Amino acid sequence: MMLYKLKLAACFGIPEASGTCIISLVDESEKRALSIMTNEYVAEQLKACNSKTSDFKNDVISVLWTLFDRLNVDDFYLEFDATPERGVYATLVNKITNERMSIKTDQAVLLSVAADIEMYTTELVIKEISTPFNKNDMSSASCAVPISALPDQMLEKALDCAINDEDYLKALEQYCAFSDTRSENLKNNFLSLEQTMHSIDSTLIFSTRTDTSKIGEFKCEIDFLLPLMYEDALSTAPAFFSDCNLKKTKRNFFRLSGHFNTLASEEETISDIPIGNGNYSLLLIMPNEKQIRDYLKELTEQKYKKLTDRMEKRKTSITFPSFEDFATETEILLPDIIISDTVIRQHNITKLHTKIQLQKPTEALLQSMQKSMEDKIIDAKNEEDICFNKPFLFFLKGSNSGAIILQGIYRK
Repeated sequence: MMLYKLKLAACFGIPEASGTCIISLVDESEKRALSIMTNEYVAEQLKACNSKTSDFKNDVISVLWTLFDRLNVDDFYLEFDATPERGVYATLVNKITNERMSIKTDQAVLLSVAADIEMYTTELVIKEISTPFNKNDMSSASCAVPISALPDQMLEKALDCAINDEDYLKALEQYCAFSDTRSENLKNNFLSLEQTMHSIDSTLIFSTRTDTSKIGEFKCEIDFLLPLMYEDALSTAPAFFSDCNLKKTKRNFFRLSGHFNTLASEEETISDIPIGNGNYSLLLIMPNEKQIRDYLKELTEQKYKKLTDRMEKRKTSITFPSFEDFATETEILLPDIIISDTVIRQHNITKLHTKIQLQKPTEALLQSMQKSMEDKIIDAKNEEDICFNKPFLFFLKGSNSGAIILQGIYRK
C-alpha cells in the first residue's frame, strides 16, 4: 500500500466556535492538506511542544514517551486512513512487529510532534479527502471547518434560521454539514425536513434518498409531488413543444385560468403559479428571443429579484407542460461532510437528482375551493394568454419568503 508522508503545517482556532481548533497536516509537496478537529488544550500542547516549553514537559504524552524512551522511535510511524463508517482515523504502527494501536487523530499529531514520529496517510485520503493547500493562506477561513464540533446552540440557531426562512435547500445543506453523516443520522435529518415542509403544506409531498457508501461523496435523490389545486388541472391536452434545436415534439399541457402574477417584457415572459395550499409556487421564466443558455448567463440574482418585483397580478390563461416523466440533475458542491472528528471535503461534483411531478387535483379537494359561477364568469373576461411551449426556467419557491427550494431548466 502506497503511503504519503505528512507534516504539521498549522494549528489555529475557529473564531466563531470558542474552544474549537483545526490542525492542518500537509504532504511533502505541500499541495494537499488534511484538516483535523481538536480542542484548545491539544492546540496549546502542540504550541508548547514546538517551542519546547516546560509546560509540555509535564504533559502526559511527554512523560510517557520519556518513560519509554528506550524504544527506538524509528521502529514506529503514525498512519492516517479512512473508512465510510469511521471517517479518518489514526493508528500507531510498529514497523518490526506490525503491531497496530488505535489513537485519536489529534492526539496522534501531538504524539508525532512530541516523539518525532513520522506521519503517513493513504492514497485514498490524499485523493478523496484532502484539500488543496495554500501556504500563503493558512487560516480557519481557508480550511474546511468541521461544523459538527461547533457549540450545539450555534448549530441550532443556523438551522432554525434556514427553516424559518423557508430556504429548505439551504437547510438540507446545513443538515449535511452539521451532522454525523452516518446513513441513519442523515435519514433522520431528511425526515425532519420532510416533516417541516409537510407541516407548512400537507398537500405537497417531498421525499429524499441518500447514499454515503463511497468515502468523500454524497448522493441525494429528491422526489417532489406538486399538487395543482385548479379545476382546469383535472385534464391535460396535447400540444407541440419546441426544444433548443427547434425540433417540435408533442407533449401534454395544462391550461390554467385565473389571477396570476405575471410579467411580459421584451426579453422574457414570466408567470408565478401557486401550488398546493398556496404557501409555495412554481415560477416559470421563458426567454422570448434568446437561447435558454445565453439567457441563463445573464440572469443574475439582482436581475431575478428585479423581474419578480415587477410582476403584477392579472387575469391570465397559462399553458405549460405537465412535467410528465421529468427529472433534472443538478451539479452542486455540498458543504463539508463531517464524520467522527475529521473534516471530509467535497472535491468531486455531487449530483442532486430531482424528480418533479405535477399532480392533478381530485374532485373532493376541489369542492372545498369551489368558486361561484359569478367568479368564474368574471375570471374568464379579458384574459391574457401565455404559452410556455419552448425552453424555460422553473423555480419552486416559498410564496411569502421568495426562498428558492429548487430550480431547473425545462428544455427537452
